[in-house]
Amino acid sequence: VEIGPRFVLHPIRIQQGCFLGSTIYQCPHFVNPNAQRRAVKKQSQMKSAMHNKRLYDKLISEEHKKMVDDNVTKMMTENPINDVFEKGVDFE
Repeated sequence: VEIGPRFVLHPIRIQQGCFLGSTIYQCPHFVNPNAQRRAVKKQSQMKSAMHNKRLYDKLISEEHKKMVDDNVTKMMTENPINDVFEKGVDFE
């Protein structure tokens, strides 16, 4: 319903009485502004949470790679045969 050039009414609900009574008409497409704000806020929180999870996963992955690299380096530099000859072998 348009009233004047700049004022437009979108009826949400029409009731039988004044502020009470049975509902004659209810707009099926109406979404409460609070629900819209809540949806936008939840969407931004989910986006932020996903970003934080990606950063956390990346950090964990980097730490794991560093630990594996350190273990491989340690294995390559150590020679287990050296321990045998340093302790000495007694054949008697």
